[in-house]
Amino acid sequence: CPSGEVWVGSEDAGLSILGATVGRRNGRSSWRQFGRLDGLPENWIMAVACAGPGAAWVGTYRSGVGRVDASGWTPLLKDAWVQALLVADDGLWIGTADGLFRSSSNGLSRVLTDDVHALYVDEGVLWVGTRSGLVGLEI
Repeated sequence: CPSGEVWVGSEDAGLSILGATVGRRNGRSSWRQFGRLDGLPENWIMAVACAGPGAAWVGTYRSGVGRVDASGWTPLLKDAWVQALLVADDGLWIGTADGLFRSSSNGLSRVLTDDVHALYVDEGVLWVGTRSGLVGLEI
């Protein structure tokens, strides 16, 4: 993250966080942990994206995407298999097994229905890696 924080997701231990006061201390380590006991809907994390100082967007295997900060977990999209997250164009792009979604000040909308595996922005184009191939969307 631009603020110097590091947010790392795992397959079965939730989030590990360095540089933010989110979650609980992990022994004497500088890393903190945030998992099911802290309000995360599940511990299998598929994608993480910065959401500002002390916060991250977190995509899970089966429980969708939400924002994690010192206040806990705030769901955004429930019951989705999240495979990619990207903050760009003043919004959050969410790649799931059921399509591409965009969250912005206008709300949450579905942009594509294909299975999305990767997201990348270059010179005003959102490149979307899908099960069917590569799609470029002007943003």
